[in-house]
Amino acid sequence: MHSDSTNSGAIELGQHRRLADLRLMQNVAAGDRDAKRSLADRLVHRTFRVAAAILRHPADAEDGAQQALVAIFEAAAGFRAESGVERWADRIAARTCIELARRRRRRWGHQSDSVAMESLAAPAYVNAVSDSIRGDVGEYLDRVSLAQREVLVLKYVLGYSIDEIATLLDTSPNTIKDRLLRGRQEVRRHILREQRGGFLRGVRS
Repeated sequence: MHSDSTNSGAIELGQHRRLADLRLMQNVAAGDRDAKRSLADRLVHRTFRVAAAILRHPADAEDGAQQALVAIFEAAAGFRAESGVERWADRIAARTCIELARRRRRRWGHQSDSVAMESLAAPAYVNAVSDSIRGDVGEYLDRVSLAQREVLVLKYVLGYSIDEIATLLDTSPNTIKDRLLRGRQEVRRHILREQRGGFLRGVRS
């Protein structure tokens, strides 16, 4: 009995939250300033984290986060409460920042478009390679293609599933799996190469 009442309470709480989120987004779509301010306060740090995971420099991340918030406001009318506001906003922020990274890459070339990972935990597959990696994870991800970095960040930093990434990037799950595999192999190759170089330098000295 107690378990049933607990489950019922959790379901009611979830429904209440979904309705509250839906009302908030409807108000945002209607142009309500208080609702926009409330949503911005709720999402600003999370959106910046998404932007920082995809764009390298703090100034770029701030620009990406601002553009993402604008895109979230503009998409508010399409919110259907099928997932929480945060998860829904993450997808928009990721799409916005990925597109910004691609535009800048086309304009300035590969080096101006990298993944900022310095302030984020290292992905599990990197930790599995070595407990003593030299440099930060971002230095290794800088050396793989933009397409590979996108899926590595979405999977290992933002926690998206293969199917979610495929939907986000408008491609097939098999393509995402291939990019993840190749991206992991490239990162691993660069890490092992640097470790071998460090070992040889230590022997020679």
